[in-house]
Amino acid sequence: MSGPLPIATIALALAVAAGGMVLGLGYFFALRRTVDALLDEGRTVTVAGLTVLRIGGAVLLLTVLAQLGPLMLLSGFAGFLGARLIATRRARRAE
Repeated sequence: MSGPLPIATIALALAVAAGGMVLGLGYFFALRRTVDALLDEGRTVTVAGLTVLRIGGAVLLLTVLAQLGPLMLLSGFAGFLGARLIATRRARRAE
């Protein structure tokens, strides 16, 4: 398995990275909404729901990608980290 990767595998890895980024952006959007809900009193149901949604979505994504192999797991995680970079920069600009 020391040969070059087929083009289909590379294309799939790029698609998984893009999907990881989209889901990561959704994760960090939900995180921001969770923080906003924590600042408002009496919104414990919203906080709990968003927390379960965020953690459950991340676990589901990583579990599915782990079953597809190490390349897909790393690609999806790289996309998720890219979304973290975008969310961090947006938050710093908003300050």
